[in-house]
Amino acid sequence: MDKKTWVDIVGATSSELTLAQAHTGKYVRTVASYTDDRGTLESITTYSSAQITGADGNHIPIISADVRLDDGLQDKDVLITTAQLLANASDIDGDDLTIINLSVIGDNASITNNNDGTWTLTPNANFNGQVQLSYKVSDTHSSVSANAGVNILPINHLPTVSGVVSLAGTEDQNLTITSAQLLANVSDIDGDDLTVINLSVVGDNAALTVNNDGTWSLTPNANFNGQIELNYDISDARATISSSANIDITPVNDAPIISAIVNLSGAKDRNVNITTTQLLTNVSDIEGDDLTVVNLSVVGNNGILTVNNNGTWTLHPTTGFLGQIELSYEVSDGEAATSVTVNVNIIDAILGTDGDNNLKGGFGNDNIIGLKGDDVLKGDFGSDKYYYQKGDGNDVIDDYFGENRLILADINADEITISRSDNDAILTIISTGETITFKGQFFNAAISVIEFADGLSGVLRIYQTMHFI
Repeated sequence: MDKKTWVDIVGATSSELTLAQAHTGKYVRTVASYTDDRGTLESITTYSSAQITGADGNHIPIISADVRLDDGLQDKDVLITTAQLLANASDIDGDDLTIINLSVIGDNASITNNNDGTWTLTPNANFNGQVQLSYKVSDTHSSVSANAGVNILPINHLPTVSGVVSLAGTEDQNLTITSAQLLANVSDIDGDDLTVINLSVVGDNAALTVNNDGTWSLTPNANFNGQIELNYDISDARATISSSANIDITPVNDAPIISAIVNLSGAKDRNVNITTTQLLTNVSDIEGDDLTVVNLSVVGNNGILTVNNNGTWTLHPTTGFLGQIELSYEVSDGEAATSVTVNVNIIDAILGTDGDNNLKGGFGNDNIIGLKGDDVLKGDFGSDKYYYQKGDGNDVIDDYFGENRLILADINADEITISRSDNDAILTIISTGETITFKGQFFNAAISVIEFADGLSGVLRIYQTMHFI
């Protein structure tokens, strides 16, 4: 009786009741009231089992319960059929039933009539939950209201990346990167907790360390500046999406770098001219800055120094001094300076002039310095040392005896070439075009070893090759 609609007869004064057309489909329920012999008001209710029919004898459709439609998925259309909506409807007269006025209760979805006995329900974007529908069931004579519900189940949405993350760091400094930074341009419509996984450096300009606390340490390569790219995945625990970050490493000035101490030579009781080029022989600057020598001075009291104001200095060794004089100075790139030392070895030498000389040694081990001009140098017997620096001209070494050495004060191995002319070897200084000719090198070696400014030594082999030691 719960689903029946009743027409109550209360307080009737006759045994007849006139029913209106509006009562069609309802049932009659009679309530009789009386007072018993104790003065108590009592009532008796009787129910009819027959449904009131219309003038044409039609019974309206019966709805036994609301329809529970199959679950749908978030962001997916749901197809609804007439059969589904009529699942809980019946008609005692066996009339064909139809659905009319199907609509959505509320604003969580929209519905489209496909005009083929089906409807398409379109939930709002990202909506999940219950959607209620109302409609009428008609037997063409009359209609009755009915309801249906569909549960829209949630689905997982991938995290959304709105752009590349931009970070900044400084050259030669570690950078701490946080999960919050990497997730700055990421959102998740489901509100899931997001994590960063598989963070890595693109290329080889930096190294990455996982700190296991939601942060990473990025270590750029020494002296690197520019952009470092990171790749990583973002997970909501059910799915992942790729993302990236760019880190701009700001350059800082690097002080000049010293690769080796400069070693120069001079003769006893003779002044030694020292140039900026010599003092910068083993110095480099990673930024390519112009370098200058400042604060050049003598360490100790074995000589004094004169500034010539043309990029050169003159060292005046103490009279009679033999040995090493140490000079200290700084190399500046305009922002930073590096301390350097140079050793000037004062030797007892056969010394030329600034003109063209023909110098000859004796039976012992001689030190020969031709100085400027185009000189012919011949040590004769013994194992002799020949000293040369840029600007000393085009010299010839003619020596067939002993294990002789050529000491290049301000020249490194990558600054020379060696070629052959008949039996002679010709060493050419690339930057100045000056030459040193080793007479008869391919017959009887004039020079056995070449010592360079950076401390590297090359054993000069026949056929114009050098073996470095």
